[in-house]
Amino acid sequence: MSGLLETQVLFGPYGSVFDKLGPKIGLPDLNDSANILQGGRHREEHLRLARQYLKAGARVATTNTFGARRFLHNGDPQTYKELIGAHVDVVREALNGTKRRSLVAAFGPAGKDCYVPEDAPDTAEECRDFHAEQLAVAKELWNKFGIDVALFETICTRREGLGAVLAAQKLGLPVVPSFVIDKDAKLFDGEPLVDALKQIDSATGNYALGYGINCCPIEGAEKALSVANGMRHRVLMVYPNSSSEDPRKLQEKKGVVHLHDREDSAKRLVGMVKHNPNIRAVGGCCGYDKKAIALLAKEASGRRVVI
Repeated sequence: MSGLLETQVLFGPYGSVFDKLGPKIGLPDLNDSANILQGGRHREEHLRLARQYLKAGARVATTNTFGARRFLHNGDPQTYKELIGAHVDVVREALNGTKRRSLVAAFGPAGKDCYVPEDAPDTAEECRDFHAEQLAVAKELWNKFGIDVALFETICTRREGLGAVLAAQKLGLPVVPSFVIDKDAKLFDGEPLVDALKQIDSATGNYALGYGINCCPIEGAEKALSVANGMRHRVLMVYPNSSSEDPRKLQEKKGVVHLHDREDSAKRLVGMVKHNPNIRAVGGCCGYDKKAIALLAKEASGRRVVI
């Protein structure tokens, strides 16, 4: 991954932070990423949060574009394109004047519900075609905005991850698929994560830069790395939830689950990096906030894993 020479701290979440913040500041729809197209306060809050993550010590910047795919589902590619561009632009503005950071464009799965395996297309080829449509927009923006990698987040089936890699391979773009898993390090269709990674690498000639683990209990991430069976070196990014609950329950709580012990979480994440030096980005998903990211950056820097 361009710019990632050693382990760095990843931006925290947008959605769960905006779920909490929006009602407090009179913007109850702040968590709808499409509203950035209105400009004004919606854009200002996205820019403010990105700058807060940078100030906290994050060096891998992500876009709030996970939910943009709904416009492709609804047959509105023009709005999709405008939305991706607006979010990449706001992160680029946040990065202005900072030391070199990596910019990661985040994309969601083809399925409408990232926690339901049956919601994904039936074949890897169908997933590939949907993701190719997402990436076609990204490719137009790639050089203009200096995007480093396409990140496909919260993938819950092997066919979905394979489709994302096949699409990126066809377009010649660097890609990292990131999987959501349970406490037993299994995808939500029951397949062990390590088996899925092996199959995807085998089918694509190891094309992906590596793989991620996100939106999962921290115990699941720890187990995934402990039972990786020759695939630990392919796990590039780790950013679990603040909660140890099954992530499928977070929708009932709108993802707002707060860290009870930031220090313990930071130490556990840094411990994963210490024992898995191939990890290049570490952070938090649902329930994390700027304070948690700052503590993680401090803990990681003290162990000299952040540049």
